[in-house]
Amino acid sequence: MVYFDGSNCLRINHSSFSVWLDTEDITAGSDWHAAIGTGLDRCKALIAVISNKYISSRYCMSELYTANGDQKLIFPVIVEDVDFSTTEQARGVKYVVSGINWTMFRLGYDDYHSSLTKLISGMKEHGTLCVYRTYSI
Repeated sequence: MVYFDGSNCLRINHSSFSVWLDTEDITAGSDWHAAIGTGLDRCKALIAVISNKYISSRYCMSELYTANGDQKLIFPVIVEDVDFSTTEQARGVKYVVSGINWTMFRLGYDDYHSSLTKLISGMKEHGTLCVYRTYSI
């Protein structure tokens, strides 16, 4: 699930995917740690929407490391230039995603529709249930 705006959310939802999205699928008053853990446990893949805020979030890191440790498919989506050498945490993200083909969604640099098509095509090749987490970009 790539959630830049509602129309993109719908495009991926209508592409034969069952999507779990933390910002929409965790109800008010829920234990969000448990809900995210369940979402990660049930998914086949994680779409990591990587931004500078993502690499500084301990929660995003926990999700990425959990998905990696559980041998889930990981689809890195880069939405802005990130310096992976700035912190130990940033280097940890680089370690997890360095051997995986990234989909570039940088505003003003990458063709959005081409990137979305590539992401959906890759997801169709590999799985049916995805979960992701990111902070505002």
